[in-house]
Formats: sequence, C-alpha cells, structure tokens
Amino acid sequence: MISQIPTVCVGAVSLEIAIEVIGWTRARPTGQLIRGIIDRRTYRRREGGLGKASTYLSADGRTLATVGRRSYATISVLSGREFEKSRLLLSQANEFDEWSGLKWRADDDLFVTNLGQVLRLRNNGKNQTLVLADPKGLIFNPSPCGTNYVVLRWGLHGGTNAINVWRTNADGSSPVKLTSGRDDSTPVCSPDQNWVYYTSSVDNHISRVPLDGSGKSETIGGFPQGYSYTGGLDISPDGKTLAVGIENPVRKEEVVKIALFELGSSSPPRMLNANHYTGSGLQFTLAEKCVAYVSRDNGVDNVWVQPLDGSASHPITDFKSEKIWGFSLSPDGKSLAVLRGHYDSDVVLLQELKP
Repeated sequence: MISQIPTVCVGAVSLEIAIEVIGWTRARPTGQLIRGIIDRRTYRRREGGLGKASTYLSADGRTLATVGRRSYATISVLSGREFEKSRLLLSQANEFDEWSGLKWRADDDLFVTNLGQVLRLRNNGKNQTLVLADPKGLIFNPSPCGTNYVVLRWGLHGGTNAINVWRTNADGSSPVKLTSGRDDSTPVCSPDQNWVYYTSSVDNHISRVPLDGSGKSETIGGFPQGYSYTGGLDISPDGKTLAVGIENPVRKEEVVKIALFELGSSSPPRMLNANHYTGSGLQFTLAEKCVAYVSRDNGVDNVWVQPLDGSASHPITDFKSEKIWGFSLSPDGKSLAVLRGHYDSDVVLLQELKP
C-alpha cells in the first residue's frame, strides 16, 4: 500500500516520494528493466532505510524503492560574554553531515571537513578553499599544530582498510603518515608541537607519536576496566592533562564520563560526568577550568561545560532545535564556531517506463 505520494520528475524518469510504504520485499535481480537517475548530490543512499535494507522491489518487479536523505547544515560563530551574538558564515544543503567537523586555525579561519575533503573557511564566510581531498578515502578530525602543520584522521587512503593519523602542511601539502594502527582516532598536538596524542578504538588506550615522524608510537595510558572510547580527545593549554570521552557499554544506564589523564603520572584518570554527551568532540576552555562538550536533550543539542572541580555542568548555548555536528572554541576563547544540521529523509520510488 502506498499513500500520500507526491510525484516529481527528473528528465523522463518519474520519482515518487512515498510517505508510507508497506509490504515491500528486498530487491533482487529479476531481469526487469528499471531505469532511473538520482542525482547523488540531492539523494544519498542510506543502509537500513526501510527496515534493515536500503533497496526494495515491488511484487510485480516494476517499481524499486530506496531511501533518499538530504542534509541541511549551517556554520555560525557565536561571540559576546555569554555567546549571545550569532553570525552566520555558511548555510548549505547536502554538503555536511554528522561525520563532518570543524576546528579553528591559528590564523582565525576554520578547518571544515566533509569526509573526503578538508576545506578552509574564511572567518567572514565569503571564501572556501580546498586544502585536501581524497575521493576514495575518509578524512576526519583536522587539528592545527601551530601555524605550519595540521594533523588529521585519514582512512582507506591508498586502498588500505585502516584509519590512521597523518600530518600535512597547513596548506594540505606533503602528507606524512604518523601511525599504523587499525583505527587511530582524534589526533591533537601538544602545545609545544613535539607530540601528537590520539586514541585507539581497537585497544582502548591513548598513545602519542612524534609530530616530526621521527619515532614510533608509544602508549601512555589505558581506559579503566570495562570502559571504551566514545568520542573526543583534547589536551589542556598547559600540556599537562588529556581529556577523553569514555563509556561503559555494559552499563548503558550510566552517563558518559570525561576521563582526565595527568601526563607523566601513573595514577588512574579522574572521572567527571558528561550528561547526555553525544560524542561530538571535547575541548578545554582557555582558562583550563572546564571541558566543553555537546549534550543532547529531547533531540536538541547544546554546548555544555563541565568544571574540572566536579561542580555542576551548565550550558553555554541555548539552541531550540537541530543537532550539533561539530564545535570549536577560538584560540583566544572569545568565539565559538558551531556546525549544526538536520536531515530530511524521503522514500524514493523508481518505476519502469512504459513503452
């Protein structure tokens, strides 16, 4: 049964957007000629769109159903004593999603990623420059190291199945692979730019590697027993403390924790609660007295700060809708860049053309 179906056309192909689809079966080759053109920039395929499958075929073999999903995103800069002033830098459809991110550069511009690209976005929002691209790979978590370098998470590069930490020049040139694990994540530079710290999602530990690529990785600490990495890693401005988001996958009712590792100490990390943490990054505030993170309540995201003394956390933004896909405090701590967005999902039907 198909109900409430508006119809649009792309060339000679009829695309019907169904609000409700019941009784479809998983698509299999049938010999029927199903012709369709879907602009990949407009519709993105999603596994699990209808039940556990993304593509379904009608009983008569003449209509194919799939799920199209559009993303809508904005990048804004908040300023003022309580970040009450907002300035829109970018509003774009189907370019960024929950895998995207952003980070302030040392020169007051922003690094922005959309999986296969790293872009430089001017602080005035009027100019985007391509820094790095890999159409067959995945690029996440760019983090500047002073004015000369950037470290990032680069996956499937050169046909590999691993995700590793790489270093490039600030303009994206001269890439150097720094790690060789299976899933190395969330690299950050030490303030003295000697080390790159990162997490391993496979081994649940934190490691470091020389920024200049002159040495091998070394493990500096493991997560408490029963805990695993859930997202985010940052180093304090004085270079003495690492903050990382962890959770206990067995005790789902327990809130996510921010684990504070004191570098140079063998003591276990100090644990702070991070209520409703989404995993979308952690960042020390400039004064080092708080860690900022994204909290989700009733489907709406805001940036919260958790004081290091364990006192109650509180929000520093007051958004009423949408998800936060990335955020970054400026180097001087006076501005907050936020990447926010949402999805619109449609069921797309492709019908056999009648002669």
